[in-house]
Amino acid sequence: MINCFQVSRKNLMDIVRKLMVHMDKSEGSHYRDELLSKIIEICSQNDYQHITHFEWLAFFFLLLFC
Repeated sequence: MINCFQVSRKNLMDIVRKLMVHMDKSEGSHYRDELLSKIIEICSQNDYQHITHFEWLAFFFLLLFC
């Protein structure tokens, strides 16, 4: 699994996209839930320090729940 210390502003979006691909391909809801938890954890760490465009984050969640 992704170590939160490996995440930076430069690679956050790419990491989230890769985790989303795994979520789309996952067959078990437990694994999907774990991936979603990890995405939320890495995006929100240190008061969202790696998020430069909150519009992107809002769009990401919109994609997940539609």
